[in-house]
Amino acid sequence: HRTIKRLFYRFFGTMLRRHEIKNEFTGACYLITSATICVAFFPKDIAFLSLAMLSIGDTFAAIFGILFGKRKITALKKRLEGSLACFISTFTFALFFTKTQIALAGAIATTVIETLNIPLDDNIRIPLFAGIVMSIVWVFII
Repeated sequence: HRTIKRLFYRFFGTMLRRHEIKNEFTGACYLITSATICVAFFPKDIAFLSLAMLSIGDTFAAIFGILFGKRKITALKKRLEGSLACFISTFTFALFFTKTQIALAGAIATTVIETLNIPLDDNIRIPLFAGIVMSIVWVFII
């Protein structure tokens, strides 16, 4: 509804990215979709980690890439420093909750999929890809 949309943008518009203002869906719509899929299809520990890796990895990649990024690695203006921050933060976090092999696989998957130029919102692609990779490793470890 137009009135609701106008109120939404008045209160939350400053928090949205340019492409979210133009589209009908915000990052939150994609996040709730991926969270629902993760919880429905992955073991609870993997679902938790895959969603946490999105929150932690994407945030650290953006902060470190913007503040310290000097080496461009993709056409999306991704920076090596941001990707390294993504990997280190997700790997370190995951070590507190799971085995090293699963933490490493999830951190690598998160970093790779966050860096690639894939035309799918990162709120969907990061947790689903990381969850799939960690689930495969989990099957072979457990």
